[in-house]
Amino acid sequence: MSNSFKKRICLFSHYYQGNHIPYYVLVYLNELKNYFDEILVITNTQNPENISQIENPPFSVLFVNNEGYDFGMFYKAFRTINSAHYEQIAFINDSNVVFGSLRFLFEWGNNQPVDFWGLVDSYQKPGYSTHTNNYHIQSHFIVLNKKAIELLPAYMKQVNFEELIKINDISFLKKKVINDWEIGFTQFLVKNRLTCKTYIDSKKYSDLYKNGLPVNVTTKLYCHTIANGVPVIKKRVITSTDLRHMLKIKGNWKRLIKKYGGESFEIEKLIKELQIIRRNEIKARISKLFKRKRK
Repeated sequence: MSNSFKKRICLFSHYYQGNHIPYYVLVYLNELKNYFDEILVITNTQNPENISQIENPPFSVLFVNNEGYDFGMFYKAFRTINSAHYEQIAFINDSNVVFGSLRFLFEWGNNQPVDFWGLVDSYQKPGYSTHTNNYHIQSHFIVLNKKAIELLPAYMKQVNFEELIKINDISFLKKKVINDWEIGFTQFLVKNRLTCKTYIDSKKYSDLYKNGLPVNVTTKLYCHTIANGVPVIKKRVITSTDLRHMLKIKGNWKRLIKKYGGESFEIEKLIKELQIIRRNEIKARISKLFKRKRK
């Protein structure tokens, strides 16, 4: 078999309203380049000022319109590659902030005898779900091996993306993407008898800390996952207006990043940018709220 069929590619979706790629995203990308032969960054940010930092191999960039959330970005990127040329394809997005090495995760994942794997799973069932079984690997970090890659064209065709992007109701569109992609993709693969596993077992955490109640571990129990060696935190925890993420000692995101941040990572620079992003996003929410009240 030719070496061209032994490549690993990461399709990384990035959405940002500014004119540059944030530092936390560059940190994430520079960590991921240790584990992939190619990284295709799919972004809505046209001609960002610091694009030169990801223009060279293993990075390449695909500019797209913001349609269909992350699934839309992954779908468009998938159409630009020959999936049969890869032994591994990862779907990863910028919703996580990484502040330490992920070598432990990839060494674990690449040694699992499964068809696809990820960072964390979920058993949560949204009220609008059409699935009997709602188990899924959270789509912000999912890695496909050979058998899963072979089923990708069938899945992409099943979703009917062209019809998806015609939906004008933003709320309905978001629910449909969660139902068809976030939950639906894992269920599609499982129904085709593929096997999977995640590094963070959400059921184990729910049993330990939530009396077995299914919860989103990444937003509710992140202090435990970080303390257990996973240097990853959701950006929406940082930008949340819930003061527990700022004031509670155990859940304080700045304290956690400082305490568990990798020695080779510029932690203070990372925190400084995240504080700016947090402030700007909260201002934008407040401004949007006032505009609604005026109508």
